[in-house]
Amino acid sequence: MGLSEEERGLVFKRAGGRCECTASSCNRHPPGIRCTYPLASGFWDVSRRVPGGTDRLSNFTAMCAACLEETAYMRLPDSL
Repeated sequence: MGLSEEERGLVFKRAGGRCECTASSCNRHPPGIRCTYPLASGFWDVSRRVPGGTDRLSNFTAMCAACLEETAYMRLPDSL
């Protein structure tokens, strides 16, 4: 299940308008260190922290487009 626009807004607000990626597989920042790149309109999305996990907002991370691309291979579609 995807997030509503209201829920996406809450994730964006929680993130302070900055990328929350800390993935060790992402080359845009040191492993375990938050990216903090600004989330530009149309160039960010939410990703599940635990693929296939709960639909609670705490399981979603706001990520810039570059980090999403860097970590795409390790994420599973919601339908799996």
